[in-house]
Amino acid sequence: MKFECGSKLRALPGGLGELPCIEALTALHELCLDVADYAQGSRAFTALSRSLPCLQQLQVLRLRANDERRVYPCAVHVALQARDVLAIGRALKAWPLPLLHVVGFHRYDDGRYDDDELSEEEHADAEDNVRLSTCWQALGLPVAAADWTNAMTLDYLRVQQQKLGVFASGMHARLGAASGVSWLDEQALVMIVDEVLGGWGLLKEWRQELVAANV
Repeated sequence: MKFECGSKLRALPGGLGELPCIEALTALHELCLDVADYAQGSRAFTALSRSLPCLQQLQVLRLRANDERRVYPCAVHVALQARDVLAIGRALKAWPLPLLHVVGFHRYDDGRYDDDELSEEEHADAEDNVRLSTCWQALGLPVAAADWTNAMTLDYLRVQQQKLGVFASGMHARLGAASGVSWLDEQALVMIVDEVLGGWGLLKEWRQELVAANV
């Protein structure tokens, strides 16, 4: 299932909102979000980041930002701002999507979305506008991550989650009986997981922002 939308998107869980049902979202394989008024302070990509944990079947995420103030000969495509790249990166770090393998900037107007239809130069050019590794320090990634492609970053985040799963298994009454992890209580485990993935802290931020917006 593929879904394409403009900057008026309002229905994804957590902040966007007009899709028919949650079943449609969980079955979504490809999402293309094109924001026309990005230069005017649009928060569409930040809102999208809060919905990513729900999209467990997502394989391809295409993003495009436009500056409508520059209209000659047409609206100009611009790179995502660091705040939005970081917002998406933090969500993917906290809840790595198991099937996601493409996070790219769609800047072509001829209908080409398939990576196989883009040259190596075009693919690199598209990814440079939304490269997660530009925020490697803020995401707590290793120094080597500064040169990673998005696919490499996504793989690393999934491995970190898997490692934590193995670590947490040490608290199992039988499987972790001989592990030092078995001495930890649940609160300590939550603190460790949050330090590595950042999920609890991110949820707290989202709740605080939601409360502030409703005041």
